[in-house]
Amino acid sequence: MSEVRTEKGASAIVEPKVFLKNPSIQFKVIPSESKLNGRLFASPSMETLGAAASFNATAYALRGRTRSGVYVRRGVISADPRVIPLGSVVQICTPGYCGVYTVHDTGKLIKGHMVDLWVESPREARVFGRRQVKVHFLRLGPKRSSNK
Repeated sequence: MSEVRTEKGASAIVEPKVFLKNPSIQFKVIPSESKLNGRLFASPSMETLGAAASFNATAYALRGRTRSGVYVRRGVISADPRVIPLGSVVQICTPGYCGVYTVHDTGKLIKGHMVDLWVESPREARVFGRRQVKVHFLRLGPKRSSNK
């Protein structure tokens, strides 16, 4: 241990010497070019998705939990469960909001071919307005049984 003298000279601070038994391990990640440029990370092509369905879209900015129990966030949409079941995954492409969305919510006013995208603020919802969008179905959620 080494001593360090201060200006007053009376007190000494002891600094412990620490030795690592094992040298530090440095990981180097080198991504494979073929996997990054391959179809693994690419969005689905429109040819494989087939024809898109036409829906009216609006936006909402409410906070809380959805009908399926998850908290609202980007990528969550509301839909009529008779048209698009809860848990379905769809691709919507409209300026500024292109992406993959999951149906986690329903709404009293959402009937028929209508979807409601979650956005962060009421101002953003007003700017979004009502617009026509094309919806590609990537995966349908489970159908609910009708004997309940």
